[in-house]
Amino acid sequence: MQFQRPAEVISNDHRVLTNVEIVYFEEEKNYLYTLIPRSLNGSPVSFSTDQVYNLVYTSYQNIHFFKVSFKDLAQYKGKPVYDFQVLEYKCVDNLRKEERKNVEYQAVVSDFNQIGFVTILDISYSGLKIETDYELTSEFIEVFFDEENIPRRAMGRITWEKHDIQRDLYYYGVELRYR
Repeated sequence: MQFQRPAEVISNDHRVLTNVEIVYFEEEKNYLYTLIPRSLNGSPVSFSTDQVYNLVYTSYQNIHFFKVSFKDLAQYKGKPVYDFQVLEYKCVDNLRKEERKNVEYQAVVSDFNQIGFVTILDISYSGLKIETDYELTSEFIEVFFDEENIPRRAMGRITWEKHDIQRDLYYYGVELRYR
């Protein structure tokens, strides 16, 4: 299987930790190799051996979900790589209309009853996934945020919601009407 673009490493609380390039996946033996990701200052991104990570690779046809744990530093074709043990692997058809980008943008939201801060967790041309510590009370919202240093304003309709009782956080899917 060829991996043409980077995959995202996501923590269990749905935060993108880094992007990695998968260089080899052995499904029968349950391991995969990635190039060593770098932080903004150029140092290697480290992983803990006692933590489980979600690695998501999206192509136009499929979405590959890997639940992995970091094993060790290894070599593949003469290059240093990270060796991950694959604990679980699933591949599903990509039914999304457009590409989504996992982000962590701070935003201001008005639901026309209250104004507050939210975090945008993923964004596409026509939608957002947002996280907040309070419940939104209107079906329609207005969102103000910076996207790559460009101020944005979007109007949207909430299409789904989920309350994480353990963390006392609310998640909303927003279909954008204007962006």
